[in-house]
Amino acid sequence: MIRSSDPARAPAIDPNILGSEEDRQAMLGGLALAQRIFAAEPVAKVAKVVNGPGKQRLPEWIRENCGSYWHPTGTCAIGPCLDNELRVLGLRALRVADASALPVHPRVPTQAACMAVGWRCAELLLLAHQES
Repeated sequence: MIRSSDPARAPAIDPNILGSEEDRQAMLGGLALAQRIFAAEPVAKVAKVVNGPGKQRLPEWIRENCGSYWHPTGTCAIGPCLDNELRVLGLRALRVADASALPVHPRVPTQAACMAVGWRCAELLLLAHQES
């Protein structure tokens, strides 16, 4: 979200991590599964189990400690925001050539996908220039 008309001021970015009850329940379920796995043999023989905050405090602990290591993707995705030539809908001469153009987050690190989007955008710009 843009916070100022000053272009040097960074935007406010809120990834809305655990923003829905469904997200919070999924995280609780995932942690419960991880606890069962680490308590079972043969993992229990070699894994060091750290005592957590306890079941009552677990939702609060998750909110305080949960984060993301994923690069944001899909924030200006092909379809809702971009056409199939990476042009921002409703604007002239503006294209997006980064991970925000990806309609879904890849199951791998985003570097290769970002390079592919950038490469394709460069091709599209060259084609548009040749046609004009």
